[in-house]
Amino acid sequence: MSAPVPFTPTRAVEVQDETARFFMSEAGVEFMRGIIKARTEDNYETLFTEAGKRAAFELRVMMGARTYFVTQDMLEVAEHAARSMPAQPMVDTDMPCPTGFVVFERALPMPDVHGKLLAFVAFSWSIIIDSDGVRGTAWTYYGDATDGRDEYLADMPWQWKVTRLLYIGENSEGFGMGENAPEVTAERYGIDTERVVEARVYMRRLPLALWALMQSEGVASVTEERADRAARRRLVKSNSPLTGEVSVVRLRRPHHDSDASGESAVEWSRRWIVSGHWRRAWRPSVKAHRLTWIAPFVKGPEDKPLVIPRRVHVLDR
Repeated sequence: MSAPVPFTPTRAVEVQDETARFFMSEAGVEFMRGIIKARTEDNYETLFTEAGKRAAFELRVMMGARTYFVTQDMLEVAEHAARSMPAQPMVDTDMPCPTGFVVFERALPMPDVHGKLLAFVAFSWSIIIDSDGVRGTAWTYYGDATDGRDEYLADMPWQWKVTRLLYIGENSEGFGMGENAPEVTAERYGIDTERVVEARVYMRRLPLALWALMQSEGVASVTEERADRAARRRLVKSNSPLTGEVSVVRLRRPHHDSDASGESAVEWSRRWIVSGHWRRAWRPSVKAHRLTWIAPFVKGPEDKPLVIPRRVHVLDR
């Protein structure tokens, strides 16, 4: 099986528009009807109990979200940082904007709480206010429908595969509330604690880590780019509110290999992270202490791949 074609900044905008139009259709509403039914049967909370409202919410988010494209190197560092990220209650200033949509260059194989792999490739977020007046954030996570590593694809009805992105989950959290203990979540849903911990790396800490890195000038470079002309014309022709503007998030390269004696650097075949850690630091812009990633030391030639050892734990009985 061939590997999925990597995403590009242009493709990120296109799938954002395609996914919005899916949720505008009856197929999108029917899809959300099935998702709500399945989540209710599994005792999971849902953002809405009515399929039309849930699809309309996702449509509004997609049409109003700022578009981000994250390169593979940047994603590798964000995942690395997420695994060591201490728990911290979220606040609204953690987000780079109130509503956003992120697409990765390539999907991450993400184990869910049932031990099955998902091809996690995108997520959206938006500030919400619940029925009790609590402000917080709602996330929606998407998989790559062309990635055969996703173990749920075979059971998906064909009419739900009309776009490259497929809904794989949702989450929400009130500002200042923080995470539940994994043991509490595991007991509530009758799943293993280890699976909850692993899923949380991707469904909560990866977005938070990525946001923190995007706001750290020493780690990430965020540049504004545009989708290609053909894509922009299609958006205009279809009356899409999307303009084709994309914020591209790349890993900075502050380090160049050399030694004190001025001798030639070793001919390495790869790049890797030597260090990098979280520290609570005062952030004047928000007048509070927040977790800040201390830039890692990236070693190796710029033209070599960044290799970060990673483990995917698929737990089963």
